Amino acid sequence: MGRKVNYPPAAKINARELRNSLLKDARDLDFLTNLKNTSFSRSLVEAKEVFGLAQYYLPIKAVSDGGLIYMLMSNSDGDTAKNGIVVLDAYSLEVVATKYGQFDTTTMADIIVDENYLYVLGRKVGEIKLYRINKYTLQIVDYFSETTLTGVAAAICFGATWIYLACYTAAGPRAIRKINRATMILDSSWGSVDTTLDITSLAAVGTTLYAGINSSPGQVIKINAQTMATLLTWTGGVGVNKVRAIELDGSYIYAILSAPFLPIYKITVSTMVTAASDSVGVAPWNDMAVMSQTDLDVFVFYTDSGNSGWWYQTAKASMSSTFADEVTNSYEPRQMIAVDTWQYFIGIAFGNIYHVRKVMVGVNI
Repeated sequence: MGRKVNYPPAAKINARELRNSLLKDARDLDFLTNLKNTSFSRSLVEAKEVFGLAQYYLPIKAVSDGGLIYMLMSNSDGDTAKNGIVVLDAYSLEVVATKYGQFDTTTMADIIVDENYLYVLGRKVGEIKLYRINKYTLQIVDYFSETTLTGVAAAICFGATWIYLACYTAAGPRAIRKINRATMILDSSWGSVDTTLDITSLAAVGTTLYAGINSSPGQVIKINAQTMATLLTWTGGVGVNKVRAIELDGSYIYAILSAPFLPIYKITVSTMVTAASDSVGVAPWNDMAVMSQTDLDVFVFYTDSGNSGWWYQTAKASMSSTFADEVTNSYEPRQMIAVDTWQYFIGIAFGNIYHVRKVMVGVNI
């Protein structure tokens, strides 16, 4: 017997909510499993692929506000003139703006975006800078300067009215700075003298901050963002090493580790205990792996031993793979961005040029 569906008036329909509702119903009805037994087995529709000019140098990280993609560019030769931002239209992937030469840091590390500003993390000898940039003009309007722990500019993330910045020295303390987003002034810090705690990624929600650690075994540290004190720590088992990225969706935190064979852990945030796990099943080349998420799935973008870029999709509810496919040959991943039903794969191709591939994530058909 068919299911009765009461649809709201067309003017009140939210496209994203409707899509997610239909996807959930499909999974509830075991629709996806049935589809896998048919000839309709692909889970993506390729939409667009572009290669950037060599003048844009290398992508470091990228972020999107839905309409535009902002790519942070740099080079390994220390030339600050090659550090900048390239802005792409998220629909056409055409370059709509560029800005080079305004950063005085030689190494660029991370980029995040809010309603009005880009926040860019960079480093030079003796100083780490967190720049606030008007995302419409691409001009620097303010910055925070770190002059104590300047060896590694690791990661940044938002949390309420704050920005968290992870930094450390190679053989010295590790720290996360809590910075007022409005004033760009330091409020407080989390710190550790454990020199094995190399922070790779940050995520925050409400009054809680999480840090992914590139250690053996890998760790995810839960921190009280008000007091900046450690609350709990998740630790991988023997041989479960090197957290490469974390994603947070409220009830769970998802961590991708490089060993063994790119395991993905679903961790309950209240207890920091493993709820479920999956594994890509491939050893990544040079520990290269990045991650993104949608409401229903976690996506991993990695490079295999043959230097081919692949993506892997696992359902959050079951932590079981729903799709895996090769993105392209000779591809070093730098970022994967999830924007509604789209995934953007951003990496470096032959000739040290940027490569952006855009696909639509469907219902595994």
